Amino acid sequence: QQSFTGPVSRKPDPRRADPLWIADDALYTGHGMAPAENPGVTHRTPSSAGTVVIVDDEASVRELFEGALSDRGHRVGTAGSVAEGLEVCEGVNPDVVIVDIFMPERSGLELIRAVRQRSRPPRVIAVTGGGSNEDFDVLLTAKDAGADVALRKPLPVRVLIDAVEGLLERS
Repeated sequence: QQSFTGPVSRKPDPRRADPLWIADDALYTGHGMAPAENPGVTHRTPSSAGTVVIVDDEASVRELFEGALSDRGHRVGTAGSVAEGLEVCEGVNPDVVIVDIFMPERSGLELIRAVRQRSRPPRVIAVTGGGSNEDFDVLLTAKDAGADVALRKPLPVRVLIDAVEGLLERS
């Protein structure tokens, strides 16, 4: 099975006090969770399964995330574009949406803004493999657009699971 790996580091952003905010490189530290690389840490079992929609133009990423979340008991829908993602969200009313920021045709930021306008908006996890330099950080832009959590790819699947389940507990 395919797995993502990445650096385990945290770059705190002083503008963000939310413990679910991840400003850089895949480390989820909020709400009693620790990274999978930390030996001896037992990850909790989800207290309730949620409905999750994954929107990413890379099929391998969708399949990896879908399998990991389904194995934890979550109901998962997938979409390969922002337009498909909006359709899926209309049909299933998700608890959590995971969206890639950089996709062909339309930006994941558009999806974030759209789902945040719903009467019962889902929690949002933004993921990206790029878009950061001295002048611009797409993860900060995603947070400003309404993302609850922002993660940089590649990331360990365990980090994504912990972020989803942390958001479900806060809902």
